[in-house]
Amino acid sequence: MTDDPQHEEPASAPNAPRRQERPQAVASLDKKGEALAGVLQEILQPYQPVMTIAVNQPVVKVPLEHLVKVAELLKEDPRLDFDYFRCLATVDYLEFFELVYPLYSTKLKHQALLKTTTTYELSSAPSLISIWPAAEWHERESHDLFGVVFDGNPNLQPLLLYEGFEGYPGRKSFPFHDYEDW
Repeated sequence: MTDDPQHEEPASAPNAPRRQERPQAVASLDKKGEALAGVLQEILQPYQPVMTIAVNQPVVKVPLEHLVKVAELLKEDPRLDFDYFRCLATVDYLEFFELVYPLYSTKLKHQALLKTTTTYELSSAPSLISIWPAAEWHERESHDLFGVVFDGNPNLQPLLLYEGFEGYPGRKSFPFHDYEDW
């Protein structure tokens, strides 16, 4: 503090949370990533991919109707060989869901994200368990929490919630009830 009225520091409200600025990760690819992005663009061109970068890996966004064919190419093409299905993340944007599939090649040591979207009204997508059997658990989780139906998945039984649970607690629109600590 200073006695100079022209140089007063702004008063902060008591108990006001401080916003700490976090540096943003730079989205860039190394030479290997750039080469992978080029191969992805070449192979997937007929399926109208939108190519972007997420921090240090290529992102391939495809229309829902091309998801299965693109997934098959990502796994079967020897230049890509995405043999490891890491997980499935379902992101709720209130008007649509984005399905994010992080993939990895254990032989070629590269990674990429496969993305597609489905609407709230449709809330369905083709299952990828015929390509990556590990997708079964993740599709069940997405079905439990968000209500996305994966066509072709023979087991969409509740995984995390009990039978008869009403609603989808992963959705932003899910009404959480107030509670009191005891």
